[in-house]
Amino acid sequence: MRLTQCWGYLLMLGVVALLSGCQPAPAEITLKEGDARITITKTRAVTSDEKGDRHQTLLYGTLQISQPTLRHTRANLNCLTATMGNQPDRGGYVDSIASVLANPYPLQRKETAIKVYWVFDGQLDAERVLNEAQVALKPGCVLLY
Repeated sequence: MRLTQCWGYLLMLGVVALLSGCQPAPAEITLKEGDARITITKTRAVTSDEKGDRHQTLLYGTLQISQPTLRHTRANLNCLTATMGNQPDRGGYVDSIASVLANPYPLQRKETAIKVYWVFDGQLDAERVLNEAQVALKPGCVLLY
């Protein structure tokens, strides 16, 4: 009976170790820049087939910028980057019907919500991208000005 109990504990420890090794990236990331709060929420990921055999994976999200006063009037959305493992994104864009410049992006209210997406080369597992991709501020880059 003691041997069975030991195996049970070892099995439970193995499962806990396995589960703790693969932590998903948070669906929501919050950054502070001065008195402004920037919240990035990952909303979905899709894999598409562009121009025949060229595959890409898109990570969509929403960027929420909150500031107590309208101190910052522009944002440099190119300061945000997404990575999937060791693979960086090919670029980030404003999710709009028309082409919109990511820098400077006008901030006309204290609360601004911007739909964005990042492009990864290759046909990646969309669910893994949504759960594991990291979104961060590029080092030394000023997001709000």
